[in-house]
Amino acid sequence: MKIKMCLYKKLVYNYSEIFARLRLIQYRLLGYTVEKILKIFWISRQHFYNIRNIRKKYADKEKENLVLSNEIANMSLVELEEKFWFLKYQSKAPKHIPHKTPQEAEKFIVELQQKTWFWSKRLWYTLKADFPDFVKKYLITYSRVKHIYERNNLKPKKYKTAKWTYRILYNYDEILPFSRLHYDVKYYSDENALPELTYKMWKKIKITIICV
Repeated sequence: MKIKMCLYKKLVYNYSEIFARLRLIQYRLLGYTVEKILKIFWISRQHFYNIRNIRKKYADKEKENLVLSNEIANMSLVELEEKFWFLKYQSKAPKHIPHKTPQEAEKFIVELQQKTWFWSKRLWYTLKADFPDFVKKYLITYSRVKHIYERNNLKPKKYKTAKWTYRILYNYDEILPFSRLHYDVKYYSDENALPELTYKMWKKIKITIICV
């Protein structure tokens, strides 16, 4: 089954985006209504208004007369791009982000994640606990850590199970309260100081007893 391509996309595919937009402007200058142009080119109203606003911004009688004539059909794509450069799609993404995380800080977080394989939240708590100076220096927040994970496609490591499926070893968010636990050692000098039942219970739950 062949998918029918709209006229605007056909012109972009066969010629160029500038040529397609010039044809659209040409139809408008010839007196076609907006509704009719939308049906012919099969584009959205917002797309049409974007092109119209660009044309108004760079309005020029000489260029409009050129569009109305059939000379544009004989012009090469290079000539069209030189003459009507403003019709080319221009990204609205900001070219400078003043508050972006510095490259060296992002690199450190990426390397730490590849060593620990933590989730973003667990890594954020690790940074706060173990690297407070780093967090303060680069103003690292949890949202910044999440964005770094998204940009670098960072994910926890998966392990192969007995059923030949791959899953994450732990749910790091659930075990987060226990991440700072450590072994506690108690010393007592008299072996017979505690009740006999206590020693039996320790052996049952496999607590190592070292008498000094």
